[in-house]
Formats: sequence, structure tokens, C-alpha cells
Amino acid sequence: MEVVLLIIGLFIIFLAIAILYKDKNSDEETFSTNEEFSRLLLEKQIE
Repeated sequence: MEVVLLIIGLFIIFLAIAILYKDKNSDEETFSTNEEFSRLLLEKQIE
């Protein structure tokens, strides 16, 4: 259970950083990488 909470916590932190970075340099490539990362995380959580 703690591992899942840790993964979720790291994901939230990553999202916050990604959003701040996207604001600084509005690049669609950054956003698509972010989407791929979130998909990978979700797949790992389901396993």
C-alpha cells in the first residue's frame, strides 16, 4: 500500500514540475512526453 502512495506522490510532483515547465516554454513535445509517462505509470499501477 505504501508503495502505491509513494508512486502517486511522485506522479503528482512530476505533474507539477511538468506544468511549470510547460508554462515557461510552451512546447507540445513536452506535453506528449508527459502523457506517455502518465500512461506508463497507470499501466504499472494496474499490474
